Amino acid sequence: MITPTGAQIHRAYQECLAYFKRPGAIKTSVRSLKSGGKAEWFFDVDPLLNDPVGCRNATFLYVECLEKLARQQRVDCFASIGKAGGGTVGAIRLAGAVSIYSGIPNVVIRLDKKIVTEQIKLPPVDGRPGKEQLQGAKIVIITDHSTTATEILKAVQVVKRNGGEVTDVIAYSTIPSELRKQELEAQGINIHSLYELPRDARSVGIGIE
Repeated sequence: MITPTGAQIHRAYQECLAYFKRPGAIKTSVRSLKSGGKAEWFFDVDPLLNDPVGCRNATFLYVECLEKLARQQRVDCFASIGKAGGGTVGAIRLAGAVSIYSGIPNVVIRLDKKIVTEQIKLPPVDGRPGKEQLQGAKIVIITDHSTTATEILKAVQVVKRNGGEVTDVIAYSTIPSELRKQELEAQGINIHSLYELPRDARSVGIGIE
């Protein structure tokens, strides 16, 4: 485990906050939401991760939150989500770095798989299938940007079907007004947002509604 210092965490937070001002960080995309509203923008974390300094900073922020949770409760592993529609997902790109710094194993939840035992791929250990390995495991989900938490809720069910339990979710950014937070809390799951939008974007002069 390689624990970032307090100074490194503070600098990482400020530099990631400033990233909201960069061209292309906030993208427009009108999408209908289950709440009946429309999401007219989203935060694209991928360009941040293309930059080694940006990737390191984001890693530090996830690690800090994950280590706080690990000090308070048992964390057997963390999981990132492979979206059903495919494409590059920021949390999956970060998973290896977060695992190196935190010392916590990681797995990928594959929403596009139909067979339960293939939805979380684990190598056999002593001949035991993956589902038995996760039996009773306490898992934290990490994700990039979440507007409604729909994919998170699907991932929670995948973990349950494979014998594990999701205790917390760490999201890089969320839109609290649209987030289905109560549905997560009803299952005993806490969600931790590194940044909340539009509040944090506004704090650096980006006006989004």
